[in-house]
Amino acid sequence: DVGLEIGVLPWSGLQMEVGFDFLYPTAGLDAPLLLNAKIGAPEGAYFEHSPGWSIGIYGIGFEEDVTDYNALHVMVGETIPYLGTLSAGIYYGLNPDLFQSPDGDASQLGLMASWVSPAIDLPLIDKLYFLWDVQTGANAAAATGGGISVYFTPAIALVTGPLFFFEPDTQPGGSSFMWSVQLDVDLDLTAKEP
Repeated sequence: DVGLEIGVLPWSGLQMEVGFDFLYPTAGLDAPLLLNAKIGAPEGAYFEHSPGWSIGIYGIGFEEDVTDYNALHVMVGETIPYLGTLSAGIYYGLNPDLFQSPDGDASQLGLMASWVSPAIDLPLIDKLYFLWDVQTGANAAAATGGGISVYFTPAIALVTGPLFFFEPDTQPGGSSFMWSVQLDVDLDLTAKEP
């Protein structure tokens, strides 16, 4: 998966990002492009301790009943001192043919939750976080995973850890497990030169 996300609103109290992903390998896919977008606000945007929130859509694909997941989601989150950031929400897949249980029944609705530890300062890197998330449902998107996020600089991070699928029969090859590695590079396109 190779993708790009970009913020498109200039305000601090209401933010939006849009992005795309290319899925590889593309065997059997005529259109490996997926789009996503979300709008929301960070914590404390409206009053002290106001939670962060977002509403969005992911998996907007262009190959009918292959990549057009079109999943809506709503999330809220809050950072709790010494515990970290907790987020929870729901998702709803608009294409019932792609959100099915192994028995072929529609399973379009599920819960989403995540936890990110407080930042851990270590020598030689900027910071480190522990992570966990879950997406419920009896479909191919249902899974839980954990890992670490290593920030080498404030703008470059490596996220890695295991992912366990709740419905292995919906995965290619019946896989129940995957190891994920993600490289994030943030660029501030509006930064002024020093």
